Amino acid sequence: MLPRALRFTPEYRDYVWGGQRLRPGILTAEAWVIYENDRIASGPLAGKTLGEVSAEFGADLLGPAVLERRGPLFPLLIKLLDCNQWLSLQVHPNDQQARQLEGSGQSGKTEAWHILEAELGARLIAGLKPGTSAAGMAQAIRAGTVQELSQ
Repeated sequence: MLPRALRFTPEYRDYVWGGQRLRPGILTAEAWVIYENDRIASGPLAGKTLGEVSAEFGADLLGPAVLERRGPLFPLLIKLLDCNQWLSLQVHPNDQQARQLEGSGQSGKTEAWHILEAELGARLIAGLKPGTSAAGMAQAIRAGTVQELSQ
């Protein structure tokens, strides 16, 4: 039987743009708190990953609609980021592109961001100025001026 509550152990990722808010005194960029390979910390399922529990409990964990649409793969990645510097460009495939690039059974990535805290003057770039061409983008990448093309 699936327990009513599960406790997980976060996995920390250290990248050059990280800060020290997630683990004071230790440079940390991301805390992966819920994801397919996350291990359950305690209880009767301790040591199992969310992926293993998803395969074992299917609709009891994921719900019937998610199980029908996505199969038994655990569908979420929830992480906390401490962005102390500019991040790299992030590009994520849709479901069709993911299957084409990585094989059947793969799914794309949809993102939702919730900003918990930001320094005064912090910016989030979500797209390019209208009319930006591929050649213009390539030139900006080489020149290190991509920020000038952002919205």
